[in-house]
Amino acid sequence: RVGNVGAARILITQALTRDKHNGSGWLVAAEIERRAGNLGLVQLILRRGIECCCSDVSAMSMRTTTTSDCVELYRALGDSLRQDGKIESAREIYERGLELDPQHAPLYHSLAELEAQVFNLEGLAELNKRAAKLFKTNALDRAFSDSSLSQNNAQSAWGTSASSSRTKVTR
Repeated sequence: RVGNVGAARILITQALTRDKHNGSGWLVAAEIERRAGNLGLVQLILRRGIECCCSDVSAMSMRTTTTSDCVELYRALGDSLRQDGKIESAREIYERGLELDPQHAPLYHSLAELEAQVFNLEGLAELNKRAAKLFKTNALDRAFSDSSLSQNNAQSAWGTSASSSRTKVTR
């Protein structure tokens, strides 16, 4: 039944009792509690999931948890901490997740959101360098090329050039 939190809790508890190494199960359990408004419990569940699923990465191949599931537990915990204003703790969690999977793009995105939230331009620049090196692309180049694309799109859609009284940024 839709919206039956009690039944959902029972089912996910049974699933995690049978296989506590299932990272997706811990994510579902945390989401159930988040939707039920038990925000304090969400972080405890995610931490327990990390403890059960991600503590021994070398044995992960024998479990039902993938590296991606494990990293998503770190991302979900970091997002929850960030929403609670625990910026340093969230940053540490994101970095630990990136140690497990340095190519997990959604984790870079969450970390970039955190740095932007606290106006840490140096942190954003450093994160961009790390990601650019790894993914062979630079977010700043993309931002500048996208602004010129949107100018062309506006001109073709409206038949006139969009203009602004602000100074153009040049590199």
